[in-house]
Amino acid sequence: MYTARALDASEYPAWDQLIAASVQGKTFLRSDWLQMLCETDPGVHFRVLGCFDSKGQLAGGQAFCYQERWGIKITDGYEFLYSGPVLAPSQHKSVAKRSAEHYEMLKAISATLAAQVDDITVDLQPALSDVRAFIFDGWQVIPMYSHLWHMHDLKSAWLNMSHAKRTQIRHVEKDHVFGVEESDGDGAIAAFVSLYRETMAKYDWQPSARWEQVLQARFRWMRERDGCRLYTARTADGKMAGGVIAILSRDDHSALLWRVGTSQDFVKAGGVPALYWHAACGVAAEFPCVDFGWSPQASLSQFKDYMGAQAELHFRLSRCSGSMRLRLVNHSKKLKDRVYNLLMPIAYNPWQRLRYGRTPRKQMP
Repeated sequence: MYTARALDASEYPAWDQLIAASVQGKTFLRSDWLQMLCETDPGVHFRVLGCFDSKGQLAGGQAFCYQERWGIKITDGYEFLYSGPVLAPSQHKSVAKRSAEHYEMLKAISATLAAQVDDITVDLQPALSDVRAFIFDGWQVIPMYSHLWHMHDLKSAWLNMSHAKRTQIRHVEKDHVFGVEESDGDGAIAAFVSLYRETMAKYDWQPSARWEQVLQARFRWMRERDGCRLYTARTADGKMAGGVIAILSRDDHSALLWRVGTSQDFVKAGGVPALYWHAACGVAAEFPCVDFGWSPQASLSQFKDYMGAQAELHFRLSRCSGSMRLRLVNHSKKLKDRVYNLLMPIAYNPWQRLRYGRTPRKQMP
């Protein structure tokens, strides 16, 4: 029999040991990373549920970050995508016993999550494919596809790309210098944030000043621990034309391509495939599994196919209490987002001049 409950701080070392041992373990699910997310954004809280066996041993668990609005606990997914259940390696050789064990653990985690969070969404790692416990417990289970780039053999990875993408990469390499930013100063990340803002403009979203400050604080924390790296493309005169932040998970030797920012000219020149390729090559020796994450658009998913990455199924789980208070919270959030998206294009240029004392660069259409 398994039971699940929230862990207290004294039990976090055991959670970190579980992360190190589990197939689903990601470094960015360790307790210090969870604490960092809260310290860099006071509006975020985290909780770790532990799943214990009949002997009181920690056998699995679930980490999640949440916000509180009007006394309602809400998750908006996890900053680094995957947060789904983490299970200790089974000691059973029998398939039947392993399946029963995992089912009971996930059943306990499911029930405790539903009781503690009013509106929750979590993404499971591709390594966890059996979600029957959540299905039978009434969760909405959505199949998603991440793209994993296997970089154990760089020559094979290169040949797995489409000919057109290889040609684009060779062409862009003639006019740009690719590398990793080694400086400890804030200049590189500030330049990246500017490019990221330009990239997001095509999705009708402008990051707020607070959002940018949170991103920079998190980047500094991670880079101090070599938990992330910023790979960039620069023009001949040294100007940053594109950048991608890779989050490094030493526990499973994988790298997550977390944020990408590019100038409009760099995109038109076909530079994005080259940026991704050089970032993947940069981490390949230590982190041969490079994760592109999931794709919100069919065209983006197809782009990753052309890059030679392999589509891997993972599941997104969601559950909502459906209370009247939660419906009001969600309605107010949607209204706030609608107003923000309506006013930001009007206020963006004056805000940039006030903040930076200059005329902002032209936005992407």
